[in-house]
Formats: sequence, structure tokens, C-alpha cells
Amino acid sequence: MICAISGEEVKDPIVSPKSGAVFERKYIEHFVSTNGTDPINNETLTIDELIPLRVQASFASNSAQPSNTFIPNILSTLQSEYNAMVAEISTLRKNLESLQQELSVSLYRQDAAINVATRAIKERDEAREALEKLTTSVKTKINIDENGEKADQMEEDDGVHNISDIHPARDELFKSHKALKVKSPYKSDKLSVVQDRVISKVFGVNVDFVLFCSHVKILIGAHKNEVLQYDVKSETLNVWKSGLKTIGQIVYNNNGILAAVTGTKISFSTGDTFTMKRKVLSINTHPSLNLFVITSAGNWYVSNTKEIIATHPTDSDLIKGDIHGDGEIFAAYNGEKIKLMSLVSGDELAAYDIENKHVQQISFAANGYWLLVLSTSDNSNTIQVFDLRKNLEVNKLEIQKDRRVDKFIIDPSSSLIIVETDSNYSSYSYSKKTKSWSEIESLDLAASNNEKLFLYSNGEDVVNDGDVKFVHYNPDADNLIVEKLAEEEAI
Repeated sequence: MICAISGEEVKDPIVSPKSGAVFERKYIEHFVSTNGTDPINNETLTIDELIPLRVQASFASNSAQPSNTFIPNILSTLQSEYNAMVAEISTLRKNLESLQQELSVSLYRQDAAINVATRAIKERDEAREALEKLTTSVKTKINIDENGEKADQMEEDDGVHNISDIHPARDELFKSHKALKVKSPYKSDKLSVVQDRVISKVFGVNVDFVLFCSHVKILIGAHKNEVLQYDVKSETLNVWKSGLKTIGQIVYNNNGILAAVTGTKISFSTGDTFTMKRKVLSINTHPSLNLFVITSAGNWYVSNTKEIIATHPTDSDLIKGDIHGDGEIFAAYNGEKIKLMSLVSGDELAAYDIENKHVQQISFAANGYWLLVLSTSDNSNTIQVFDLRKNLEVNKLEIQKDRRVDKFIIDPSSSLIIVETDSNYSSYSYSKKTKSWSEIESLDLAASNNEKLFLYSNGEDVVNDGDVKFVHYNPDADNLIVEKLAEEEAI
């Protein structure tokens, strides 16, 4: 007798009542204890159900007798082995069919899941489109308000934003930036400066530092614990008492909220204040939401005017930060590389190597896909241009190494860079044809040792007015000059 499992002649035969097959005891008991089924037909089987066979000693000893060398016996043995192999192949075929059936079910479920996801995405897109149409309708209704005044689109909003507001705001900002399509208003690189207006006695006091907000045309100055806000259009001055002893930093967001910083304290013009655990290194404001990005030793944070709403640890301190125009990416310098982080998740999105050790300025270009970094050393001044779409450096501007370079300005069309040195201004123009920057004749922008230069025009101004304007503030004379660029042929 041949074991249906091993194909060998059995010494201790035992029969399965389920299939009637004969097995070697040790093999079938091991198989049943492991699988709980008959190996021939897969029916449920227990060891207790197995039926042992009695074999006479003379019969059992035949396996060792020379008679097995006879051809009929050999053929019989081969036939038994063949039968066992056929049974095993049959078992394997059944297992294969079972696996094929399971795979078919899995593929069906996967296809069903894909169909469900596709329908969900379609419904989401339709809902988003409907929401955009509704938003446009609401904006139109607001703009034709009977009194001709701007109504507040968020009259039911308390002005306190959170992380969940960033993605919807990003979509709206991206759409508006894409629709604006700011192009350079100049066909030639030969530009001259034309004085537009001069305003004297702006603040009436000496200010510690100034900054300019091009979206509202307000020049901001810090004086002791006060923030002075001069509206260039209406030529009016407003004063906000911050409640701080002194002021080290100021930001002004697109919703008209001021934030003043000194040491660990932050005061908002909404009347809210809070204190950080460590000294504030930098503060930046979101382009449309009442959210702020704050850096201090060991962490960077996202806050609204009420509280810190996200905390992200860092290996080293972050400085010189800037927020992308669409409001989701924060870039800063950690002492070695420029790091790009998500305001939503806090994850690092990219890291860029810089040319020189000292980073003076980081700025996202208005075109949405460039990041510009000014870095300096004792023998080098460099502006690197990184393409966010490729995560690569695509251009590099080398500036006179014998000059001290503190800042640069890139215009709303992202085609003109003005570099401020310790003695003059250098100008660079971008060629779309060669995809490179080249230095052009220096612009005769008014300059003095203490004078501060800012970009006056935003993207809408360039589209509507057809020129690019700059604003200078001279703290010694307390006067303000607005100048515009014009092609020499047009003067």
C-alpha cells in the first residue's frame, strides 16, 4: 500500500473515512492536526475519525524484500506514486481555483471602490463649482449695494480664523492671482524715473523704523510704543497705542489688523495679546486670513489673534521668513538651508542650499512659482532664484561684492528686480526668451543714506495704471516721495 501523501509504501497504514485513501499514520496525523481536513477531498476530518489497518508482519516486511526489485512490483510502485501525485496535483488545482476566486472578488471590490471614489470626486468638483458661482453671485450683489459702499462679506464671521480655513483661502487666492495676469507694462529696458508726488511732514515725529503696505497704500512707522499709520491716498494719520513698552517688529495684514512685537509679547490692534515662552524671532501675516506665522527658539507657530493654534518643533531657529502669495507655504532660513513648510500640516516640503552664509531676505515672487533668496558674505552678494515647480535653482544674480546689500524689490510682474546697496540701486530685467536676468542701466531713484525704498504698486495697480511705482521715505526730512517708471521714449 502506498501513502497518498508521501507516495511511499506504508508501514503503519491508516484510512480516511472521508476519501477512503490510505496514508502513513505519521503523515496523515500531522496533516490533519495542521489543516483539519482530508488532503484528498478537503472534507473536515479529525484524528479520531481515522481508521487504522492491521498488516501482517510478513506483509509489512515486504518493503525490504528483494521481490520489490521485480519489474511488476516496480511498475506497481510507480503506479501508486503516480496516483499519489495525481491526487496531490488535484489538491493543488483546487487550491489554485480557490485563490483565483478570492483574487476575482478582491479585484471586483477594488473596481467598485474606484467607481465610488470617482463619483465622490465628481460630486466634490460639482459642489465646488456651485460654491464658486454662489460666491461670485454674492460678491456681485454686494458690489451693487444701494449706498455704493463696500459691504462686509464676512459680517457673520468673528474674524478668528483657523488651520481649516487655509485650503479654501488658498484656492480663492490662486484663482484670483491666475485671473489677474500681471505683465510688465514696459517693452523696453530703457527706463527713467518720473516723480509722481511729494508729501512733507508725514509723521511729525522721529520714528524707529518704517514699512509700507502696498495693498492699502499705508506707510507704517514705530514710535516708542505707538504704531503710526499714514494713508498716502487720503494723506491722513492714525495712531494705535500697542500697550507694549517698545516695538521691535510690526506686521499689517490685508484685513487691516496690526500686530506689534517686543521680546516675547505680541499685541494685536483687535485688543488681543498673548505672551510666547521664548523671544519672538520673526512674525509674518497670511495674505488673506487673520493668521500669523511666528518663529522663536526651537519652534515655529501658527496663530490667530486669540491664541496659538499650531506648534511645530525645529532643530534650529528659523529667521527671515515669508509666506507664499497663495497662503499655504512658509519659507525661512534655519542657518544652513532655506526650508519650505506647509502651514496646514507643518511638514517640510523642500529644502534649498544657499550660496552664502548670511541670508538677508527671502521673498516669493508674485508669479507664484519663484522663490528669491538674497545671501551675502565678505566677498560675495548673490540673489538665487528657485523654481518651486521643479525644486531647482534656475537663475543666479551676482551683485557687486564691494557693496553692502541689504534688500531687493521684485515688481508685481516678476520681471524687474531693484537691489538696494549702501550707495545706490542696481536694476535687473528678466528675459522670457533667454529665461535669464541681466543688469540694465541703473534707475535714478532718489536715494540717501537713511532713505527707505518700498514697492508702491501691487498687481492690480500695474494692470489698471500701466506702470510700476515706488515710494521713498526720508526719516531725516520726514517726507515721502512717490515715483513711477516710464519708458524713455514716452517721456
